[in-house]
Amino acid sequence: MAKNGAISTFGLKLIKAVVAAVFIVLCSRWLNASGRGELSVILFWLHLLIMTYEFIGGSPIANLIRTVEVGKIVPAVWLWSLLVGIVGVIGFGLFTDLPWVWILLIYLPLAWLGAQFNYLQGLGKAFLINNLQLALEVLKLLVLVIYYFISPNISVMHVLAVYAVVHWIVYAIGRFILRPFFKIAWAERDKPPKALFHFGFTNQMAGIIQFLIYRLGVILLAYYVSDASAGVFSNVLLIADTTWIFANSFGTIAHMRIIGSASQSFHGRVVGKYTVIAASGTILACLIIAILPSSLYSAVFGPDFSSMRSLSLLAIPGIVALGFSTVMSHYLHAINKFKTIAFCNAIGLLVQLIFHALLLRNMEGGGAALAFSAGLVTSAICLWFFTAKNLGDYLKINWLYEWQAMKKMIKIIFYK
Repeated sequence: MAKNGAISTFGLKLIKAVVAAVFIVLCSRWLNASGRGELSVILFWLHLLIMTYEFIGGSPIANLIRTVEVGKIVPAVWLWSLLVGIVGVIGFGLFTDLPWVWILLIYLPLAWLGAQFNYLQGLGKAFLINNLQLALEVLKLLVLVIYYFISPNISVMHVLAVYAVVHWIVYAIGRFILRPFFKIAWAERDKPPKALFHFGFTNQMAGIIQFLIYRLGVILLAYYVSDASAGVFSNVLLIADTTWIFANSFGTIAHMRIIGSASQSFHGRVVGKYTVIAASGTILACLIIAILPSSLYSAVFGPDFSSMRSLSLLAIPGIVALGFSTVMSHYLHAINKFKTIAFCNAIGLLVQLIFHALLLRNMEGGGAALAFSAGLVTSAICLWFFTAKNLGDYLKINWLYEWQAMKKMIKIIFYK
């Protein structure tokens, strides 16, 4: 089995998702819905800060690393990370009551670790990325459990401390693995290319808009309803995250294969094949979600989370739409159609904001879930339109053929 293959990538990402889910389950039980909501708000602003850093320290690295000397990229990324961190924590300190010290302690290793992942992505080392990400989740869970046995009164600040410690550890591991790479970057340091900034702006705007489509409901519920409602909805998004791991695994592999080829027919075949696989796996997962009883959510997450089932059902159209469109988004990203992705996400965000304005105050979490679905369905339709337009007759989506291929693959796996 290839280290960078779709099956190994999916397997590692699935294990990572399960471990991450266990971490959130324990946080939910020990913090209750209000504490979970408070944590979600802090992480929302932290990740928004990270996405600002990724204007330069994100996907532009992966896109340019094969064609531009690393000495022109690494120093610029490092300086940008410091600038964003300083401005970000000053902003948090002046305009919010967020624990900016903890955010800074988590932000720095998270930013630098993200850059390492993008270096590896550009070099085609998906297997190393997956293992480091899995190590991150396993260590988070272990440290949290150890902390709980030492002091059972877990608070939001304790969870943030776990995030900080573990991200520094995994960053150090990644830094050790990439030490020859950084040695070359230091020896060849030079002025950064303009493309590093050009790619980052158009692409990251698309990412930030998609992030808002995905997470905006948490913030609106926290500010206009309650932290408890935000906490429950955050766990609905956890289910979406766990389901999306299937589509994102195959989208990541499709991305790397598309970058390595200039053939339109090959691109069409890859997009068609992986779209069917990603959508089929997502639909199957959603069918399982649909039959889970409310009592199971209460048993797993705690009594505060009994409404998760009804919210999950309302979020299913959005989860399916995300599973269907993920490979297309990766395709447009791989061919540098960043403005197209940003436009599709912006249309989805606009639709979601309209639904939030109409439904959030009266339906609370249910309104947020419906808005979530409306935004993602709109974005998926838009992404499909532009992907089909760009590939034309080269895009062939044959559901029956791909299902038969998957059936044969499963038989081979179990036979072995």
